[in-house]
Amino acid sequence: MKKISCFLIALVIGIMVAFGAVACAPTSAPFPEKPGFYNLYEAYTNGWLTKDDLMSIAYYHNGRWGNEGIMPENYTPKPKTPEVLSDEMHLAIRQTFWDERFIESNPYNITVNDILITKYYGCYNRCVAVMIEWSSTLFDQIATEVIGGVNFGYGSTRRISVWVKGEI
Repeated sequence: MKKISCFLIALVIGIMVAFGAVACAPTSAPFPEKPGFYNLYEAYTNGWLTKDDLMSIAYYHNGRWGNEGIMPENYTPKPKTPEVLSDEMHLAIRQTFWDERFIESNPYNITVNDILITKYYGCYNRCVAVMIEWSSTLFDQIATEVIGGVNFGYGSTRRISVWVKGEI
């Protein structure tokens, strides 16, 4: 009888742990129909980026110094594929950014040509990780963001954006 009770308690605890692990894992949301921008956290929790993708992006953003204790010493990031964004992809990303931010309100008369992709971190599944700048009014702000156990260090108000290509 005592063995059965212990077994049942262990079984219940095991089931609770299994459900808890599933609840903490990123979900796998469908990709949006239209291209759009998301932050790293949204892309990760939607299941569009994996932890390995985050580690590659962090490596290209921070180098090894930003992930002491998290990124293995011998870590090799995924290669950037493509190594450089095509002109068409560049324009599509900048156009989507403009459409999302300035189509309804544009007090500074920002054009698509004013939007710059200042850093490119690679393509992962349907996601393209980039740093975008559209104003010279940014100010320095040293901050660290931790997503999925991966550190991202920033020296300005800009953050990495994830452009998701969508279904089209």
